[in-house]
Amino acid sequence: MQKAFKALDKNSDGRLSREELIEGFKKIYGPLAEEEVDKILQRVDANGSGEIDYSEWIVATINKNRFLS
Repeated sequence: MQKAFKALDKNSDGRLSREELIEGFKKIYGPLAEEEVDKILQRVDANGSGEIDYSEWIVATINKNRFLS
């Protein structure tokens, strides 16, 4: 989990911005990456910061079926 988070966190600030997520998810979703990232942010960004911190990442990873359904 930590390795994947660090791979997406390009500026190493401990948070995943929308742009970092889009860049990482383009490999999976291609042109639909922006749409998918927006859905993920809506479901995972518990504090409404517009970014995903590591604690939110852990919760989302543990509960991935709930967040991705």
